[in-house]
Amino acid sequence: GYGQLGNTAAQLGAAAWMARYGREDELESDNYGMEYMARAGYDPSGAVALQRTFVKLSEGRQQDFVSGLFASHPPSQARVAANVEKAKTLPSGNKFRERYQQKIAQLKRDKPAYEAEAEAVKALNNKDPQTALRHLDKAVKLQPREGYFWELRGHAWRMLENTDNAEKAFTTAIAKNPELFSHYLSRGILRYNQDNLNGAKADLEKSYSLLPTQQASYILGEMADDSGDTASAIQYYQQAAQGKGELAASAQQKLARLEMGRSPHKYIRSGASLAEDGYLHVTVRNTTNLPVTGVKLQVTEMLNAFTAGKSYSLTGPKNLGAGQQVTIKTRLGPFESAAAARNYRTKVVAATIAE
Repeated sequence: GYGQLGNTAAQLGAAAWMARYGREDELESDNYGMEYMARAGYDPSGAVALQRTFVKLSEGRQQDFVSGLFASHPPSQARVAANVEKAKTLPSGNKFRERYQQKIAQLKRDKPAYEAEAEAVKALNNKDPQTALRHLDKAVKLQPREGYFWELRGHAWRMLENTDNAEKAFTTAIAKNPELFSHYLSRGILRYNQDNLNGAKADLEKSYSLLPTQQASYILGEMADDSGDTASAIQYYQQAAQGKGELAASAQQKLARLEMGRSPHKYIRSGASLAEDGYLHVTVRNTTNLPVTGVKLQVTEMLNAFTAGKSYSLTGPKNLGAGQQVTIKTRLGPFESAAAARNYRTKVVAATIAE
């Protein structure tokens, strides 16, 4: 329920501004990036020069900078070498240095604002929201159009338990940049913790439409579950369960509760083997963190890879604890070889979460 998620949602609110989202395959992203550069008329060798710079920075005094900026995509000589080979296959282009300098002129003017933002992030990491707000006051004054400054202000006010100011800050962030998912996610989590469920749902759905994050998926799953919309809850929990950490584990557990009645075989695994006495034994394993009861199985003899023969019902263990594995003896047999046992397929057809 809503109360059960309170601590988790609070943790999400604290961590939303720190979340990193990156692609899993650096070489693939480099490959596509260089192709897009060439199509746009840029010299793809610029990507090679950039990766060489990153490698140099990672070996020098700016390691903290590089580790923070490329936490999920560390630079390497392997990426440089791959980019060199890729550049050979693409047409040369222009570097557009002068145009680039013109385009980044505003960024250079905004540099002190983003330096203040970096100090604010450090303060938030150190759980010092007052200091963070002082830095963000400076950042906003220098560049009032940057929505992320306002999102950070919202997190600082939330740490100070001033939810009114936090909501105002998140709302301002949305007004500054209505297409950034994290602004809606942050306000949605805040509203969820304040029991503003309609407002939270609207924000989280908007955030999810922009980027389906684990945080939004999990809370939307909770809301759908509590409202009786099981189909939507399963969809959202499946998305949240794909990641790692406590949130993924919790989503997997909630999925098991929702699906155990209709698809117990997804969570209670089974398999047949031949015992020393020549009879078929069936092993069942509870892959969830929840105890189950009333396990029942179906054992089917396969005449060939596609044709099922006779089926047998088998009563499993009365109770099967979280992560527990049990082997059941059957009366099927005796068989002369293990090959005969491989002709049998097993499936858990019933199981109930033990309350």
